[in-house]
Amino acid sequence: MSRKHILHSIHESVSRSPSRLFWKIIVGFILVTRLAAVVALGEFEQPLLYEYGMIARHLLAGYGYSLVYPGLHIEFGIDGNVPQPDATPTAFTLPGYVAVMYVVLGAFGDNVTGYIILYALNILMGILAAWAVYLLTRTLLSEETARWSAVLTALYPPFIAVSTTFGGALWYQVLMCFSLLLIYRIARNKTIRAALVAGIVTAVWLYFRAEALGIAALLSIWLWKKASPRAALAFFLVVFLAAVPWAVRNYYAFDAIVPMTTNGWLNFWRGNNPTTTGGSYTEKGEPNWYDQNVYEKIKIIPRTRTHEIDIMRVYREEALRFVREHPWETARLYLKKLVMFFTIDFSDPRVRTPIFLISRGLIVFAFFWGFFILRHKGRVPWPLIVCIAYYALLVSALHVESRYQVMVDILFIPFCAATVNSFFPRNDVNKNMKPA
Repeated sequence: MSRKHILHSIHESVSRSPSRLFWKIIVGFILVTRLAAVVALGEFEQPLLYEYGMIARHLLAGYGYSLVYPGLHIEFGIDGNVPQPDATPTAFTLPGYVAVMYVVLGAFGDNVTGYIILYALNILMGILAAWAVYLLTRTLLSEETARWSAVLTALYPPFIAVSTTFGGALWYQVLMCFSLLLIYRIARNKTIRAALVAGIVTAVWLYFRAEALGIAALLSIWLWKKASPRAALAFFLVVFLAAVPWAVRNYYAFDAIVPMTTNGWLNFWRGNNPTTTGGSYTEKGEPNWYDQNVYEKIKIIPRTRTHEIDIMRVYREEALRFVREHPWETARLYLKKLVMFFTIDFSDPRVRTPIFLISRGLIVFAFFWGFFILRHKGRVPWPLIVCIAYYALLVSALHVESRYQVMVDILFIPFCAATVNSFFPRNDVNKNMKPA
């Protein structure tokens, strides 16, 4: 059988099979691969739940939305998995994914059963991510390209691997894709109702990821032109007002203005200090939380309700001092982190594997190839480019982290699908694609 016939057969199987059969295969593949990954790589005795699980445990113990500052519990010999009565109020992370952990651990227990439910939710989010990016691509481009988006989402190894962790990336992907889908529908329908629905879903995304507020502001400008000023304002007003209760809570918790989270200066320092790699780990492969100079300052800060704010002041002073004293090094690091964002965080020992390197390289290459294909046809989905550029510039100012790269990879998928689809005969890259 010739190469042309093989490609034609593959293309027909993906693009022409009945919808129900197609989704049975996609869902079945996601279930099998993610379940196998969880069984092989998952931890069922005491999985790492990060700050989300730590805060949820403090809530369940009756200590409120509090935390022993991440990293310090290790130095002080404190078990981060055990709620501490002297934990202080926190806004280190937003309450969205914390609420998921709180409900699951509260209903099923902080035990193997609870962890199995959390893994099951990860697998469910993997299925929803494939469906969400399919719907998004179908709205932006075409049915055939959308199907390839679902296939690539099911196949991409980092998406399989992330189902074994509890960093929240899968939840972020689903909410981001549905938010963008509904924002596009505002541009199509030009109604206040569409704006309100999109605003509500984006507000939910905001309670998982603070970047949603900045992206909502930028896309409101796009909606001002594509839909109407009224729809754009209605959309952004819903998102903005949704942030107010959390900001008010933070003001009363810290007696200071904290619009979303407290970790901004920590993340800025992690990417701007004398020993940084630009990534989330040091050259020795250790988590990049602080150096000895910072640790000596933050370890003596009293455990008051402003403990977290006081710690951030130290990070702010140290990071800004580095920027002032080493402007050219700061600029070099910015460019390095920008390259790392589109390649790999080599400081992270977990991703220095052939399968991750190859899959990451392929998706980035296919993204740029797809961009040029769509640019040539005048069909680039610019709001997706705005989101990717926003994340790239933000991460380059802060520090690169692999799980956030995986989160943003879902936005690469429609472009990659356009690339894959272009290799097949009788594809729809040249027809039936909607400009965005």
